[in-house]
Amino acid sequence: AFRNLRAMLAPGGPIVFAAWAEFEENEWVHSPLQVVLEHLGDRRPETLPVPGPGTPGPFSLAAPGDIARLLEETGWHDISITPWAGHLEFSSLDTVEDIAAFMAGMGAVARLIERGLVRRDEAEDMLCHFLAPLHEEGTAHTWRAKAWIVRAVR
Repeated sequence: AFRNLRAMLAPGGPIVFAAWAEFEENEWVHSPLQVVLEHLGDRRPETLPVPGPGTPGPFSLAAPGDIARLLEETGWHDISITPWAGHLEFSSLDTVEDIAAFMAGMGAVARLIERGLVRRDEAEDMLCHFLAPLHEEGTAHTWRAKAWIVRAVR
């Protein structure tokens, strides 16, 4: 993909993109998984459904060294990788139930549901109980996140 993007740019043309950092550093996906895993007990899987760097998925470019190597191998130069840490705001989700449904429908929690290790309504209920005090505090819509801002030149 990066070789094709490079071919589309004129010499000296830049590319700038963001790539999620490690799964564990992104509270918005890590926390929901931890909540569900705590309740699974003996149903907890031996291998967690968490994609790591280099595997297909949103965290495939989580390791800065892998990003740099991939860009170098495909002909990019003047590569810079800068960490970004901030918060994601889920302000369009009005209720605890909305946030729980969103969290149960994505990422590792969704994969647990797909594997039949937990029912969706069960996962949403676990997440609602976790989110309720946060919602009362006004913090259920804000989650820590980390990404890499990547810049390179053709």
